[in-house]
Amino acid sequence: IHCHFIVPAGLIAYLSSRRLPYVITCHGSDVPGYNPDYFQREHKLMRPVWLRIIKRAALLISPSDTLKNLIESACANRQVAQVTVIPNGFPAKRFNVSRREKKILLVSRMLPRKGLQYFLQAIQGIKLDYEVHIVGDGPMRDVLEKLAKSTPTPVKFWGWLDNDSGELRELYESSSIFVFPSLSENFPIVLLEAMTAGLAIITTNIRGCPEVVGDTALLVPPQDPAAIREQLLRLIRDAKLVQKLGNAARRRVEEMFDWPLVLEQYENALKLHCLNMR
Repeated sequence: IHCHFIVPAGLIAYLSSRRLPYVITCHGSDVPGYNPDYFQREHKLMRPVWLRIIKRAALLISPSDTLKNLIESACANRQVAQVTVIPNGFPAKRFNVSRREKKILLVSRMLPRKGLQYFLQAIQGIKLDYEVHIVGDGPMRDVLEKLAKSTPTPVKFWGWLDNDSGELRELYESSSIFVFPSLSENFPIVLLEAMTAGLAIITTNIRGCPEVVGDTALLVPPQDPAAIREQLLRLIRDAKLVQKLGNAARRRVEEMFDWPLVLEQYENALKLHCLNMR
């Protein structure tokens, strides 16, 4: 059995494990201490079951070293399954990168830890010759829309868009700059999307974000509107840097995160840790 998330899917695998070995790919919120917005009380209540699930697993897979370290810390030196890092995959040819317009794109759930408020604070008082597009929904939307109204740069909120929607594809393929100011991540797919689309990225220098972008993005401290503004203006003034970062980001996905490469890592891990248990 290969399941995703320690709870609840891992619990089902645990109850079936007398017949089959199971592997769990962890994603973040299923690990204590990862998500400050949700599940802290639930993790405390579930801790004994959580530990049993990961102890019996043949293998735990983490998309990032950041989450691996958090899993091992949550185990408190108890003997559990090995944690292997295999990154999230993404189709490297998903987007057409033939054109660029003066657009800044943000795609995220609207939660405090996603940091969209710090981007909107960063553009307070400046009139950008760029369109700003924000895709996503969540409990902070009203607050963010109110904050956006006080900026001299127009900001369009799209709400939630399906991953396969033409609107989302159009935004990725026509934007130039992508900003993701999150405070806490595992291995965010939105960064892989932006990299595949060849966008110049500004993101935070903590948790899982640097593991995804490597040296192909501009990194800023979390909760730092001044740093976001500085790097945003840097990109706006330097079209060559925008192109350089976008090209490098796209190559990084092709060389490290394209699905055939990631699938091969999964196949090798399953053969090593599961087939010999049958």
